[in-house]
Amino acid sequence: MRHMSSKLRVTAVAAGLACIAPLACKKESRAAGEVSRNWMPAQQPAYMGVAASQVQTAIKTRLAAAPPAPLKADEWNHVKSLYTRFNQSLLWLDDKGVHQPRVSALLNAIANADMTRAWDGEEGDQWTQFADEFDDTNRSIWARFLQDVAIERADRVLDIGCGCGQTTRDAARLAHEGSALGVDLSSSMLAVARRRAEAEGVTNAEFQRADAQVHAFDPGSFDIAISRLGVMFFDDRTAAFTNIASSLRPGGRLAMLAWQDITKNEWLMTVRETLASGRDLPMPTPGVPGPMALADQDDVHELLGRTGYESIGLTSIEEPVWFGADAEAAYQFVGGIGIVKGLSDGLDVGTKAAAHERLRAALRAHETPEGVRFDSAVWLISATRT
Repeated sequence: MRHMSSKLRVTAVAAGLACIAPLACKKESRAAGEVSRNWMPAQQPAYMGVAASQVQTAIKTRLAAAPPAPLKADEWNHVKSLYTRFNQSLLWLDDKGVHQPRVSALLNAIANADMTRAWDGEEGDQWTQFADEFDDTNRSIWARFLQDVAIERADRVLDIGCGCGQTTRDAARLAHEGSALGVDLSSSMLAVARRRAEAEGVTNAEFQRADAQVHAFDPGSFDIAISRLGVMFFDDRTAAFTNIASSLRPGGRLAMLAWQDITKNEWLMTVRETLASGRDLPMPTPGVPGPMALADQDDVHELLGRTGYESIGLTSIEEPVWFGADAEAAYQFVGGIGIVKGLSDGLDVGTKAAAHERLRAALRAHETPEGVRFDSAVWLISATRT
């Protein structure tokens, strides 16, 4: 994380975060000396029930520490959560008092760091290479989403984890008098998304590299936020869904797809079983960043209920996933996806070869006249911003 310039001073909650952010990276710094300790709010705004005075008190406590000590993980997550509720009102000021971009850049540099490295690196490049295959994998699931979720012609749509942009383009076509913004962490996938939107003449779709957990969306600027399997990887789910809620107008809608329990997803169980190679692999835990993060219904209700949503519902969609026209085409695709690479790591050459042969055999066993298909189950999660 880059250190702040001594020529910049920060107002409001930004002042506290300017000295807290370096601590979260466990770097010793006296950044507190670079910001004003005398900030007093002209007003006491409240965003989603949190008063500015609460944040001011927490910040002054940290500013008073000499030398500052690293924050504990739970403290830092709490500060980030508070920050997202205020991020629309925080501004940088230069020495001339000129407003600069919102202070969200402070946290954009560190939030979801592991996911950023993956999605804006090897993982994102692999999704870019197999853009059509990834879209085809979930085509039946996505068709159900479009059938069940009403995107109106004048809607302003936010598409979270848009990947190579098929979902954003589809939403933009439905909202032909409105607009669609796709956000993702992967630069390479976003480049594909922009090229395809231009080639297809979809002029009301835009794409931006942004982390939906912390990005400073304009408040109330969207009518609906959607996602096709792109909302399970947030480092801080509370901060993320609070921030997404702030981007929706009051009464705006949330509609997203997320995997159900792993045992209901034949394709995932098959990959695990064929590649286990005698290892006792742990089962993924709902609530933890990863594919199964939103698998538990009660957990989803509780999460969304405390982050600014009501009328929460989960509808089960059970449609096959498609991996290729035949087993060999399916292996060329599946053999390189993240979960297969991850489970192959640490295996010696012979063990890895045997495991991948079992995977090939499983793909051959699932060949049908329509291609290689496996059972799957996802939730269509819907909610309304309070």
